[in-house]
Amino acid sequence: MQGGVASRPGMSITALLGRRFDMPTINLGFSGNALMHPEIAELMTELEASVYVVDSSPNMNPQQISERAEPFVRILREARPDTAILLVEDRRYGDGQFVQFRRDRNAQNAAALHAAYMNLRTSGVKHLSYLKADRLPQAEELVDGSHPSDLGMVTYANAYEKVLRPILNNR
Repeated sequence: MQGGVASRPGMSITALLGRRFDMPTINLGFSGNALMHPEIAELMTELEASVYVVDSSPNMNPQQISERAEPFVRILREARPDTAILLVEDRRYGDGQFVQFRRDRNAQNAAALHAAYMNLRTSGVKHLSYLKADRLPQAEELVDGSHPSDLGMVTYANAYEKVLRPILNNR
């Protein structure tokens, strides 16, 4: 997960969540290169995780999400049938309320990811959760209209925690 504009390492989303859950977290943020490549899913399966959080949509376009999300999750699921997977929608651009292109991109990315999620659920994929963008940071919590400030990191961590706590408590 992106953490490049946190004021210090302890304010990144994964650091905040690690402290809240009192467990180690591994951040495989790829600085704009998290594109749900199958090779990354295969590498991720080498980690014995309690949950995999897939938050790649901000780096992708709707076509990429449509093509890659389902295969990515299926690779994780095949190797780790009981490990929870959380798919996270694209955050909303801070200027999206004013710029139609940004609004459209967010809506199309969300639609593509949600369609993949529904297809996966319908096909019987278990232990799969979904986090909608309306719980993620808003304009005033984004440094440049895209990347979360410290306040945005806390908002992200709050949203993740709300979904992850029940998952982790049942493990």
